[in-house]
Amino acid sequence: RDQGVPYREDMTIGVDVGGTKIHAGLVDASGRVQKRAKLPSTAKRGQAATLKNLAHAIKAVWAFLANQHGRH
Repeated sequence: RDQGVPYREDMTIGVDVGGTKIHAGLVDASGRVQKRAKLPSTAKRGQAATLKNLAHAIKAVWAFLANQHGRH
C-alpha cells in the first residue's frame, strides 16, 4: 500500500501490455474506467525499458486514485 491511499475493494487497475503500447486503467466496481494511461512499450529497447514504462503507467492511474482520496 502507498502512503495516504487507502485500500479500495471497489477499484481495480487493469493493464494491457502489447508489442507497441502499454495501456493501464483504473476501473470501478461497475466496470467504468475512471482513469486511463497509455505509454509506448519500448519492447525494442528491451525488457527493462518495457518494465519501466509499465511501472509509469500503473503509477499514473494510481496517482489519480491518490488525488481523489486527497479531495475528500
